[in-house]
Amino acid sequence: LATYEAQQALALEQNDAAAEAYERMLAALTPERVPEEVLVASRAREMASLMLARCLGVGRAYDAAARERAEQLLSEVESAHPTWLIPRWMRVIMAQKRGDIPAALAALATCRDGDPALDPLIVQFVPPSRVAFGGLVSLLEVSLPLASPGGPQFPDAPTLERLRAVYRGSPSAAAADVLADTLAHALAGDASPSAQAAQARLATMAETLAQEPSRALAPEEVLVRAMLLGGRMGELSQKPGSDAAFGSVVRTLAGLAPTPDIYESLTTMVAEYRKQALLIAIGHFVGEVERDPRGKLALRLAPADLEAARRMLDEVVRPARDRAAALGEPLLDHFVDLALMGVVDGAEAAAIDARSERVRQVLEVALDPAKIARLAATLQELLARKAVLEGNLGDRALERTTALRARLRTPTDSKTQQLVQREMAQMAVRNGRAPAPPDPLDVLRHAEIGLKASLEALKAPLPEGLK
Repeated sequence: LATYEAQQALALEQNDAAAEAYERMLAALTPERVPEEVLVASRAREMASLMLARCLGVGRAYDAAARERAEQLLSEVESAHPTWLIPRWMRVIMAQKRGDIPAALAALATCRDGDPALDPLIVQFVPPSRVAFGGLVSLLEVSLPLASPGGPQFPDAPTLERLRAVYRGSPSAAAADVLADTLAHALAGDASPSAQAAQARLATMAETLAQEPSRALAPEEVLVRAMLLGGRMGELSQKPGSDAAFGSVVRTLAGLAPTPDIYESLTTMVAEYRKQALLIAIGHFVGEVERDPRGKLALRLAPADLEAARRMLDEVVRPARDRAAALGEPLLDHFVDLALMGVVDGAEAAAIDARSERVRQVLEVALDPAKIARLAATLQELLARKAVLEGNLGDRALERTTALRARLRTPTDSKTQQLVQREMAQMAVRNGRAPAPPDPLDVLRHAEIGLKASLEALKAPLPEGLK
């Protein structure tokens, strides 16, 4: 029961509740309550210790006592099982989640020569393949500096050489070489012809991957392709790009998923690159609407003539929405639709707010009781109209999200949806709006997709509800 409660709490991003449940689980897993042979065979105590350490090290990252307790739990597992990778991998995850890139890189360095086949618990995070694990470690060593809180830091030459070495002789060696070359020139701040040639090779490789016939990919192939395509999308974001260019990258990324798609760290890494690509593509379509002279005029016109502004905005928004849908990536279609709905309804909400503020200003100086009553009634009408607008927006968003759930197929799809939603919630907070809490139906769908992938990997029969 405690395990179930912890998993549900984690799914709903309730970290403290998860930590409390894992503490109860640990308290129950004692030789007095559970036979020793069961404890050894199930590894339940080790898993509870590791998950509790993760909850403490991530959810309470700035609590010194919690971090000390997390390290104690990891050290106990490490001492009992010195060949296991998972305590070291948990340190990577914890440091990464709290934004401590140097600590994450230091923890990764301890994983380089590890063999996941010797660790029965790490398979929920990474595949039991030394090659795949080496690719994951190498790509994280390359990518984590790029996400440094103080600004991107490019990986050094030895790190890039390790990337080449890991993939040498594999089907993705060419992709790894192109990626390393591009990053090496970026590291040098190079604008030479050779740097431009490296960027051209990156574009060519991205197009080659887009046109390659579909086939099952090894996990290490999925990872290097995801990072290369993420780099290509980053380049496209620096200059005006066509719908086709953005669409090619997001569609190719959408086709990438580990086989089987049951390893949390791989799923999350690929989903991160898909999220970044989707956010860039969403910005492409929304920015186009906002830069269009008709869109600009409509936003300025909205406070004075809302109906005319809506008609003008619709002329700009509808084609952009249709073009995004035509690219054939369900998540892109969904989030562009939501973002453009926000542009249109945001213009109306801003117009209502502007008029409400003018009414309030007049109310402050009005003396005639009849006029005060009329102004107060107008203000209430405006506030009610805004409430209806926000309610309608919520209903339309819910309808579209319900339709999207049915189109999600893999854990990577579901994780990508979660990451984009989380990013958009953070953007809402930065813009002074309350973020929507995690939808329990999204959590349920995520669990269903994960369960189906796990059963398929085990070649177990699927319950009717998952077929």
